[in-house]
Amino acid sequence: MIIICHYDEIALKGKNRDYFEKKLVENIDNRLRKEFSENNFWKVRKLAGRIVVEIKKDLEIEKEKLLILKEVFGIVNFSFALESAQDIEELKKTCGELLADEVFDSFRITASRADKNFPLTSQEINKEIGAFIWEKTKAQVKLKDAQTECFIELANRRAFVYVDKIQGAGGLPVGSGGRVLALLSGGIDSPVAAYYILKRGARVDFIHFHSLPYTSMASNEKVLALAQELSKFQGRAKVFMVPFAKI
Repeated sequence: MIIICHYDEIALKGKNRDYFEKKLVENIDNRLRKEFSENNFWKVRKLAGRIVVEIKKDLEIEKEKLLILKEVFGIVNFSFALESAQDIEELKKTCGELLADEVFDSFRITASRADKNFPLTSQEINKEIGAFIWEKTKAQVKLKDAQTECFIELANRRAFVYVDKIQGAGGLPVGSGGRVLALLSGGIDSPVAAYYILKRGARVDFIHFHSLPYTSMASNEKVLALAQELSKFQGRAKVFMVPFAKI
């Protein structure tokens, strides 16, 4: 199994882009390690403007368990893909296999050719694969609002084919923007603010001013629950509970 992860803001970072890409690779790897006790079945690497997660071929993992990647800031979308040889006939075969389980009346082929060594242009790939799928299905080709869109990406002498893009959290990788301390009051505004700080790449610890024994433990427990929920976007975080009653 191959997972193709795309980013957007990182691509605008110029000379610092490599730093942000490495941080995203690190965060993806750490999130998978946190989720799976057996941590030797994947590799995460950069590949020509995208991040590729390679799962061992002989290992079966439910895709639902890998949806945790939606919690990794920096990923704008990701897809479960099949890998193919960089050969037009092999690409036809792989696309046919991928679409065999899909039900559709209209479709679109969208090729992206980062590897310019491939002899066909993106438009020529679209036409070749589109004609092949039409012959097999007789479904209508629609460039707008097609029921199914098949994506083909060619990069570094490798080719990937997929149909669905799963929305990610976007933003920048956590840890790429320093460390901050965010107030958690127990209301809705403070956790939302902390979420958006995380999205800008900062690592966040939390502070809460409590009024025990004049308030119940329920308030503190709520804050700890909020901190735990936010921490899934960054791993570990510290929570500072400050007694405020005497003041």
